[in-house]
Parts: sequence; structure tokens; C-alpha cells
Amino acid sequence: MVSVLNLMQGGFPSRASFHDLYEMYKRYMPQNLLRLDPRLFCKALFHALGLSDQDYRFGVTKVFFRSGKFYEFDQMMKSDPENLRVLIKKVHRWLICARWKKAQWGTLMVLKLKNKILYRRRALLKMQSTIRMFLAVRRHRPRYRALRQVQTLYSEIVKMEDVAKQMKDDKVSKQVKSIRTSLDDLIRGIKTTVMKRQQMDKLYIDMANKVTKQLKELMSKKKAKEAEQIRLKKLQEEMEREKKKREEEERKRKAEEEEREKKKKEEAEAKKKKEEIEKRRKEEEAMNLKALREERKKLEEEKKKIFEEKKLLEDLRKKQEQERLDFEMAQRLSQESNSQVTVTEEVAQVREEVATAIPARTPLVQRSDKTYDLSKWKYAELRDTINTCNDVDLLSACREEFHRRLKVYQKWKSKNKKNTAEPEPTTARAPEAIQNASPPPPLPQKKKPGDKMAQRYFRVPFMRPSDKSGDPTLRKKGMWYAHFDGEFIARQMELHPDKVPVLLVAGKDDLQMCELSLLETGLTNKKNAEILEKEFEYEWDKHGGTNYLLIAINNKQARQTYATNKLQGK
Repeated sequence: MVSVLNLMQGGFPSRASFHDLYEMYKRYMPQNLLRLDPRLFCKALFHALGLSDQDYRFGVTKVFFRSGKFYEFDQMMKSDPENLRVLIKKVHRWLICARWKKAQWGTLMVLKLKNKILYRRRALLKMQSTIRMFLAVRRHRPRYRALRQVQTLYSEIVKMEDVAKQMKDDKVSKQVKSIRTSLDDLIRGIKTTVMKRQQMDKLYIDMANKVTKQLKELMSKKKAKEAEQIRLKKLQEEMEREKKKREEEERKRKAEEEEREKKKKEEAEAKKKKEEIEKRRKEEEAMNLKALREERKKLEEEKKKIFEEKKLLEDLRKKQEQERLDFEMAQRLSQESNSQVTVTEEVAQVREEVATAIPARTPLVQRSDKTYDLSKWKYAELRDTINTCNDVDLLSACREEFHRRLKVYQKWKSKNKKNTAEPEPTTARAPEAIQNASPPPPLPQKKKPGDKMAQRYFRVPFMRPSDKSGDPTLRKKGMWYAHFDGEFIARQMELHPDKVPVLLVAGKDDLQMCELSLLETGLTNKKNAEILEKEFEYEWDKHGGTNYLLIAINNKQARQTYATNKLQGK
């Protein structure tokens, strides 16, 4: 009743039952439409007439119309027969379309039902498999959980085996092996025997306690063994340190003994070399003195001989003069007496003696004939020949000519020094004691081609000229070092107490070096002037002489000497 009232309130006041409408209009319908159900008949009829769905509503047994719509419907149904036939065709068409749609929806519903059946079947299988899985999990989960827990004990077993291997104890190895066997048996029992979860947990706890206890015992034994090994290792290291200490002390003692022996040998060698140098100096001094005496003796003999020759010559000249006077007197007498003067054999003999009695004067010191004439050579030619020549005679002649020119240059320079306004040089070529007190050189001795150049080293203290006139307490002494390669100087060094050392090498600094030869300096006769090679080389290296010489060699400024050959040989 409430639904009817709601329809009437919604604007559907007119109503009629399906059966009444069917009975009212069936006489207008053809025979094929009269077989329809009243409800379907009404629905088809309304759609054929073109009524809107908003104009009517179907109930269970009745149809409801809006106000005035039932009258329109009734007028359409009672219209002329031609319209009625058209209406019947429309009804018939709607019925066919409705049945076709129903068939389509029926087919769709069948397919949907099929899919639903298949879905339910799959869901049923899923539920069955899930239930089976749940049942299997509930049955086997305690077992594989227990297996997983038990298998974690294998890591502890591996640690125990490693400890047993390190300890190298057969008893411990057997215990570890038995524990592994028990663990394998437990895993096998869990896999093959049906057990409860509490029972499996108890077996696992017992096995874990057993493994943990055994591992602790092994670790304690291992620590005790390691502590013992550490103690033994410390003892061994201590013994090794003591042994090394004794060996080091023994080595130091032997090294000290060797150092003392070496020092003694060096002192003995140095003493021996000094004695040899002193002996050689004395021998050279004696030889020079002997040569000087012989030279003086020869000079005396030559002077005596010349005096006798002069006396004899004077007598012969007097005799010749007397003969000449007598001959002239005889000629004048013969002219007065118209006679001829003849030269007697005695007079001819006197003239011949006078002519042959005047010997050629010889110098006091005779020099050997020069093999090479180097007076016209240039300085560069002399330097290149000294650096590259292999001929000993030519090399000696070039060196003598070179140093001769240096002497002439230095003599000319000192002679004209007073006439120039240039200041005096701060460094001298050689100490005054060497330049002023140089003895006259003995006769040069010609060396054989196979002889090597003697290497001599000297050290002479000196004082600068500017310090001589001042306070004696403020005078500062320096050291003059020289290295003679044969007769001529090769390296020179001056050490001043308050100045930079002066380093000079042959070839680069010839004009600043000593131009005198070794014999002319008189250093061989000077006491305590000659030193050892290592003493000179120590001072030379200490003050940068090696680098200075090496730079001169690289710049091709140094002359070839013993020092350059030694440095290039390194």
C-alpha cells in the first residue's frame, strides 16, 4: 500500500491491471500477438506506441500512468485500422529485437556461468593445495626447524676441528670426531623418525650444550698452549737477543781491533811516507848541493882555463907584436939598403901559433841544442798541444816555453806595476818566501820517454802584505797549497782565515798561478813543506775543489794533468 501511495505521489495517478488491458485491446491484435503474456503484451504495446519510460511504471500486476497518458494511449489504440497495422508491425519488431537481445544476454550469462564455474574450480584446487600445505607445514615445520638449528652446530664443529688441528692432539681429535658422529646421528634421526617438537628441542639443547662445553674446553686448552708457546717464544727471543748482543759486542771488539790495526798501519804508512819524503828531500838537497858544487868546480876550472888561455894569448900577441915590429924594422932597413926581407920559418911558425891559439869562447853553462823552435807559436797552440800531445819531448818543450812566457809576463807586470794606478791584487801567485828566495835552478835533466810524472804536494804558511805593517797581534796567517804535476804546478789553493778559499787549476787560471817550476821554488829543500796526497786531497775536497775542477773540465778550460785524468777515470 505504501508503494502505491509513493507512485501516486510521484505523478502516476492512473492505473490499470495487465489482464484488463489485455482483455480491452486483444480484439485489435492479430492472432500471433494474442498468445503473449499480458505483462509482455503491455510492454511490447507501450514500446510500439512510442511511450516514454517516464510516462508509465510497471508494477507486479498493474501498470501506472501519469495524468492524461492513459487517455492518449487509449486514443492511439482506437485510431484507424491503418495506424493499427503499423502499430502491430512495430510490436512484432520489438518482440523480435527483445528476443534476440534475450538470446544474447542468455549466451553471455552462459559464458559468464562457465567462467564462474572454472573460477570456482580453480579456487577449490587452490584451497585444497593450501589446506594440504598447511597440514604438511604443521606436521613438518618442527622437524625442518630442528634440522636448521642442529645444522648451525656444524660451524662450531668446524671451529673445534681447526683448534684440534692447531693443538695436534689425537685425543682431542677423537673427541671432536665423536661429537660430529653424534650430530650426524641426530640429524638422521630427525629426518627418519616421527618426533614431537618438545622432544626435538630437548635433543637440540642437549647437543648444543655438549658442543659448547667441548668447544670451551678446547679453547681453554688452546689458550694454555698458546700462553706456553708465547712464554717459550719470549725465552727464545731473549736468548736470541743475548746471543746477538754478544755477537754485536764481539763484532764491535773485532771492529775496534781492526780499526786500531788499520790506524796503526795508516800511521806507520804515513810515517814511512813522511820519512821517504824527508829522505827524498834530503837526497835531492844533497844531489842539488853536489850538482851545485860540481857546477862551481866546473866554473872554476873553466875560469882558470880561460885565464891561462888569456895569458897564453897575451904572450903570443906580445911575441907577434915584437915580431911585427922586428919585421917592420927589417923592411925599413932593407928599403934603405935596397935589399929584400924574407920571412923565416921561425916567424911563420909564430904567426900560425897566434892564429890557432885563439879558441872560441864558450858560455859558462852550455844548454842542449833545441829540437823544436816554439818562439813563434801562439798561446792557444801551446795549450792545445799540452792537452792533446803524446810526444814526451814536444810536451816538455811546450811546457817549458809556456812557463817561460809566463815568467816574462809576470816580470814585465811587476816591473810596470809602479807606473800604473791599478790597486794591488788581494791574492799573490805564490808566497813571498817562495818568489824571493828561489835558488838558481840546477841543470835540467832530460827524462826518458817511459818515466812517469812525479806528483808532489806542498803546504806553506803565508801572511798577506796588508797585514805586515799592522799590529803583530792582529796579523792573520793563511795556508798556500800546491800540487806539482812533474816540474810545473797543476792545482793551487789559498786558505784565508776570514775570506773565501781561492781555488786555481792549470789551464783556466794560469795567469793567477805560480809560474815557477818545482826546482825554482825551492820547495823540495824547505823543511816540513811537503805533505801527503791524502792531506792535500782532503783540503781540496773540503773547500769544493773537485766541483771546481769538474766544471773546468766540462767547459774544456782545464789542462790535462794527473788530477783531471784521475777525476775523469772515476
